[in-house]
Amino acid sequence: MKLLQKIKLAASVFKSVSLTDTATFRKTFAQFLTQFSSSKNTGYVGSCANVWGLAFSKAIFRVYDKEEENEEWLNHPAVALLDNPFPGFTKFELLYRLATDLIFEGNYYLLKLRPKSGIKTVTGLYLLQPDRMDTYPHGVQRIDHYEYNTGGEVINLEVKDIIHLRNPDRKSIIKGSPIISRISDVVDVEKMQIEYRKQFYKRGGFLGATFVTEQNMDQEVFDSRLVALQQKYGGNENAFKVALFDNGLKPVPTAWSLKDMQITEDRKLNMEEVCSAFNVNKLFFGQSENIQRGNAETVEYVFYSSTIDPLLTYIGQALTNQLLDVDFLATDGSSSLYMKPDALAQRDIEQILKYYDNGLKNGWLAPDEVRSDEGYKPLGGEFALPKLSIQPNITVN
Repeated sequence: MKLLQKIKLAASVFKSVSLTDTATFRKTFAQFLTQFSSSKNTGYVGSCANVWGLAFSKAIFRVYDKEEENEEWLNHPAVALLDNPFPGFTKFELLYRLATDLIFEGNYYLLKLRPKSGIKTVTGLYLLQPDRMDTYPHGVQRIDHYEYNTGGEVINLEVKDIIHLRNPDRKSIIKGSPIISRISDVVDVEKMQIEYRKQFYKRGGFLGATFVTEQNMDQEVFDSRLVALQQKYGGNENAFKVALFDNGLKPVPTAWSLKDMQITEDRKLNMEEVCSAFNVNKLFFGQSENIQRGNAETVEYVFYSSTIDPLLTYIGQALTNQLLDVDFLATDGSSSLYMKPDALAQRDIEQILKYYDNGLKNGWLAPDEVRSDEGYKPLGGEFALPKLSIQPNITVN
């Protein structure tokens, strides 16, 4: 993209009016803005989701120009939009929610806000609740428009006004599948075990305090005694009280304990299954007896390079297709810009330098190959030497 086109595009973006002038948006979403539901994720699932969210929040997206030899376009308005998506809403929240929405819903939606109807310039991004969104028409593998329930009404949203990111679903090409669905059974067991533990500590045992007596009581006496015992000895607030019983009444030891039910051991198995599904090492939870800088950096590198960076690359491609190529085109309608994140996986620079040094000295790496690997422009000429084959020459008689 030529310099003049860049100047014209930047000028058209920054001369727009303030986002707070979007009266239609304020009116439409006024009721919904006051109706946020709390998250229901628990246990290791919630911990893994938090690890993903914090990892996503570190992402730095940059805009590059293919026509300018992949030169970075500094201070591009699309990058500024991600940094300040909406008044009172931060980039951290935008990216953190991106991770959790893909995990629990499989889809992530951003509404593009424009200062006035009919104006192309996007001046804000507003996060939509994925469970309130639907795509139309049904039964067709394309999206004609979106329908969104604001809490007060159902509104139609055009495709060009939505950024839609999704976790791929093998059964659909227009909607994503929740990442958590791959471990739905484990999640159900996890929730049930947590409830059992809560009840155990709340009531002092799975069966509660149990008493027997040799007396024959009518229903009225039985009910009154039961209420009295519940009030005096039921629940954790009455645990370990000194008690003296008469008329043959005596307590019976609890039949089951938390250890007998093996919930603690089972939850360790749940942790392994959940962490495997999210590719999260338990070191991220601080659950390692031998944490050293070396193994910690290795765990982070593997997690970022194999799981988070590929997802961030997809997000960069989606933002290129649904934001740069739609809302930030040049004046002639073309675009050579693309958005790409910085890699979170930090390479071992010392080992990389040794690799390059060995290759250059022994002739199986050319200077231009090193420059290309590091993202620099090849110089050509004597620097563009071909790789030398390390295969031995074998003569066949």
